[in-house]
Amino acid sequence: PGAGRLSADPASPFEYAEPRNAEDRELLLRLDPQSLICVPLTSHHFIFGAITFVVSGAARKYSADDLTVAEDFARRASIALENARLYEEAKEGDRRKDEFLATLAHELRNPLAPVRNALDIVRKAGIDAKVSTKAFAVIERQIGHMARLVDDLLDLSRLMRGKVQLRPERLYLRDVIMRAIETARPLIDSQGHELVLSLPKNPVELYADPVRFDQIISNLLNNAAKYTEPGGVIRLVAKTRGQELVIDRKSVV
Repeated sequence: PGAGRLSADPASPFEYAEPRNAEDRELLLRLDPQSLICVPLTSHHFIFGAITFVVSGAARKYSADDLTVAEDFARRASIALENARLYEEAKEGDRRKDEFLATLAHELRNPLAPVRNALDIVRKAGIDAKVSTKAFAVIERQIGHMARLVDDLLDLSRLMRGKVQLRPERLYLRDVIMRAIETARPLIDSQGHELVLSLPKNPVELYADPVRFDQIISNLLNNAAKYTEPGGVIRLVAKTRGQELVIDRKSVV
C-alpha cells in the first residue's frame, strides 16, 4: 500500500507511513505487520511508485541495515523499470516511423500516374495548345503535391513522431474533388470504369489541407477502381449535413 501521509519520529531513523484509505489499512491489518519498510521508486527525482516490505507474524523488526538494502533494491528496480519504459517508447517510435514511411511511400505513388498520363498526351504530335496547357498544369500540380510529401519525409522530427503536418486553407469542394479525380483518373480509365459524380448544387467552402484532402478522395477512388470488376460504375457522392460534409462512394458492376 502506498503512503498517504508521512510523519518522522525524531528518535528513529525511519519514517512511518499511514495507509491512504480504509482498504489499504484493512490489507495491512490482515498481514499482521510487525515491521514495515516502504521505499519510493524514482526517476529523475520524480516518484512514480513504491515498494513495501512487511514482516508478519514474527517478533523481528527491520533494522537500519535492512532499510539500506531496501533502498538499494528500490534504486535498482527504478533503473530497470525506467529502462523498460524507454525501450517501449523506442519501440513505439519505430512503429510510428514505419507506419509514417509506409503511408508516404503509398502516397508518393499516387501522383505518378497522372504525371505519366499527362506526359503521354504532350508527346503526341500535333497536340492542341489548350490540351497541352492543361497537361502541363496537371504535371505542375502533381509535382507540387509530390514535393509536399517529400518535405514530410525529410522532416526528421515529425518522422520520428509519426506525425503529419496539416496546412489548412480556404477551398472549394468542387476544386478539390476534381483534383482528386485527376489523380485517380488513369487507374479508373485503365479498368474501363465509368465515374459518376454527384456534388451539391451550391458552392461548398471548406477549411482544410488541400494535399491531405486530395489524398483522402483519390485513395477512396483508387480503392474503388482496384476492387470493382472491370467495366463497372463508380459513384462518388458528396452531401452537406448542417456544418458537416459527407463523401461516399459506391461501386456498381
